[in-house]
Amino acid sequence: MKSVQIVSYFLQGNSFPVVLKRDEETFLVKLRERMSGEFSLISEWFGNTLGNRIGLNTRTPFWITIPESVEFNDIYIEVRELVAKSVGVNIGYKYINQIQEVGMKELNSIDEDALTDIFLFDILMMNIDRTTTNLNLLNISGKPTISDFDSSLLFNEIAYGRDLLADNRILQCFRANPLYRNVENDRTDQFLEKVNHASIDSIIDEIPSEIIDDARREVLKKGIQERSKNGWRIKEALEKLECVILETEE
Repeated sequence: MKSVQIVSYFLQGNSFPVVLKRDEETFLVKLRERMSGEFSLISEWFGNTLGNRIGLNTRTPFWITIPESVEFNDIYIEVRELVAKSVGVNIGYKYINQIQEVGMKELNSIDEDALTDIFLFDILMMNIDRTTTNLNLLNISGKPTISDFDSSLLFNEIAYGRDLLADNRILQCFRANPLYRNVENDRTDQFLEKVNHASIDSIIDEIPSEIIDDARREVLKKGIQERSKNGWRIKEALEKLECVILETEE
């Protein structure tokens, strides 16, 4: 059996990510005990995997099993408790030391088409967690790389039959997205063509049974198929957003 050791941690973000070493491989692992909801692992897997397949710069996710026999170095007691509660399948990425975050000032240097694709992908994923203070963009090898889909609401909407585009709070979040822009129909069609050529079912099939049972898996696959037929509701969302006036803090 491979030796698994927690060698470091970060007291930031929803998931208190830890640095896990498995033999000679090192991963940044997001602890499922601290993630933002029952579909957070699924959203993180789906968003990064689909993004990768359609040519977006996303990180390649891995399913990482934390065994009960996991070893610790000098780890903060609260993190030890979270690791203990997260024993089993978690999601992780190859660890890269000292990744730089992309800030608002750097957005002007990023290709406009790339930013448009990221914005459209946020709508597809129902990702409301991209803000001016939290761009969720990383600079990896000189490329802006999308991160963090665990707060996306796509699967919540599918599983519970909700219409989140009827919720003004959701529309306000999309309108406040720092990548918001008007997107022509032809440009949206190009994006949707890339998405619909991806093997969506296989992404869902790669989710471990510990995370999702067969019945729920089929519900999500059926919901995704319906979503695809409706253009992932992207054009509908864009039309609604044209009429949204941002509310002030006051």
